[in-house]
Amino acid sequence: MKQKIAILGALIGWFAVIGQYWIMIENPVARDGTTLSYFEITIRFFSYFTMLTNTLVALVLTAHAVTSSKLSFFRMQGMATAVSVYILIVALVYQLVLRQTWSPTGLQRVVDELLHSVMPVFFLVFWFKYAAKPALRWSQIPKWLIFPFVYMICVLVRGLLSGFYPYFFIDATKLPVVSLVINIAVLISLFAVFGLLFVFISKQIGDRLKN
Repeated sequence: MKQKIAILGALIGWFAVIGQYWIMIENPVARDGTTLSYFEITIRFFSYFTMLTNTLVALVLTAHAVTSSKLSFFRMQGMATAVSVYILIVALVYQLVLRQTWSPTGLQRVVDELLHSVMPVFFLVFWFKYAAKPALRWSQIPKWLIFPFVYMICVLVRGLLSGFYPYFFIDATKLPVVSLVINIAVLISLFAVFGLLFVFISKQIGDRLKN
């Protein structure tokens, strides 16, 4: 059953990720009227934490759907938990902060809901059912923070060079330095807090299994 669920999730996940990339390719004009090259579109596509995280979700589900040794990295102990933390943050930030900033229609709306609503719920249920292991350790949490921390640095450096920031709350051209630092600190703190929560849940599951 686990494999079948992973296959279903992987198919939905890849459809959403590839669908969003295709939409961006088909609509290459930026907000300022500039026509973007394929290279720039690709860079901007991966500048969104949503896209990076949903790609990770699809990879983890694919790794659990097939037995290829090439994907063993995505089956490593703790990987699904780290990605669960990331995709939960994606869902929360979108639902609470970003949803009201635009109103997608057509295929974009379908893909948008898949990326920010359907896949987060699907993957969190998958994690709870199949990947919540009592072997998770508190010491793993700092390692899980490396990805969002490096992401922040890359986006800020890229933004300074290109002027493009994927999210308004990390836009260095519009925010005072203090506000920018606070926003980043809050986001990283959220990753840490939810990391603690997921490890706690895993250990509770382990205790119940022992009893």
